[in-house]
Amino acid sequence: MSKRKDIMSAEQAGSAVDEALTRLERAVFSRKNQGQASSSEQAVYIEQLEIENKKLARELTQMKKNCIALKNGYEAMEEKCTRLEKANDSAEKELVSTLHDLDQIIARKSLH
Repeated sequence: MSKRKDIMSAEQAGSAVDEALTRLERAVFSRKNQGQASSSEQAVYIEQLEIENKKLARELTQMKKNCIALKNGYEAMEEKCTRLEKANDSAEKELVSTLHDLDQIIARKSLH
C-alpha cells in the first residue's frame, strides 16, 4: 500500500514539474525586475537555483521510474488479459462441444 502512495501518475508528475518550472521562471523574472543585486545576493540566488535544479532533477528521476513501473504494470496486465481471452475462448469451445454431446445423448435417449 505504501508503495502505491509513493507512485504519482504521469499527469501528477507532469503537473508537479510544470509548477516547479513556473516557480523558477517567476523567481528569475522577479530577480530581473529588482535590478542589479549585490554579489552576495547573486550567490544566494544561484545557490537557491542550484537547490531547485537538484530537486527538479530528483523529481524527474523519480517520475521516470514511476513511468517505467506503470508501463511495466500495464504490459503485464495486457499479457494477463490476452491469456484470459484465450482461456475464455477455449472454455467457450469446450462448452459448445459439451452441449452438443449432451444434445446427442438426450436425442439417443429419447429414441429408446
